[in-house]
Amino acid sequence: NNTTGANNTAVASNSLDANTTGASNTALGLNSLGANTTASFNTAVGASALKTNTTGGANTAFGVEAGFAIVTGENNTVIGRSAGIATTASNNTFIGRSSGSQITSGASNTIIGRYQGNSGGLDIRTSSNNIVLSDGDGVPRLRLDSSGDLYVQRVYDNTTGNGANVFVGSDGQFERSTSSQRYKNTVNDATYGLAELLTLRPVTYKNNNDGDTVFGGLIAEEVHDAGLTEFV
Repeated sequence: NNTTGANNTAVASNSLDANTTGASNTALGLNSLGANTTASFNTAVGASALKTNTTGGANTAFGVEAGFAIVTGENNTVIGRSAGIATTASNNTFIGRSSGSQITSGASNTIIGRYQGNSGGLDIRTSSNNIVLSDGDGVPRLRLDSSGDLYVQRVYDNTTGNGANVFVGSDGQFERSTSSQRYKNTVNDATYGLAELLTLRPVTYKNNNDGDTVFGGLIAEEVHDAGLTEFV
């Protein structure tokens, strides 16, 4: 079917079989870039890699069925067997076997490891601009979302009695904790008096994860029970 497409390399049955004007494509493996017609600058290595791509250019796929469902998406890099097998979008980078394999319309995502796009309580199948680092079992360990917010779930469970300059939410989101007035509004005098303060019990303690280091302070539950919840 090739008409004016130049500088293409096709090795194996049905590779670049439908190409017409697409140029500078490399297809190595059965059915690799088999549906490509006018797209250029694609590299597909592995059986059925970029098999259904027609007009999407500048994609790179290494591995059996890597980037299989990309039709018009561009600038994707998928490395690993079945990596990005369901994605139809552009600008994704998936590295690892089955990496990003459940991502469909989500674009501009980066996944390193075997996280598929919906596991470990994290579903980004249709979400864009995420960065996910996962382990070999596909469990997400670190994520930067589209706003640039950082989430590390394990940090929420790994406590310390040292200064709390960073707040970690139960979902693992990091936020800087500050008492500076410039980050506050509607500041009013508290109505609590000496009576509430005198119910507080200063203590020394050792934190579960800090060995024999001794800290001084208050117990959050006791501050709450004294009616001073806003200060916890």
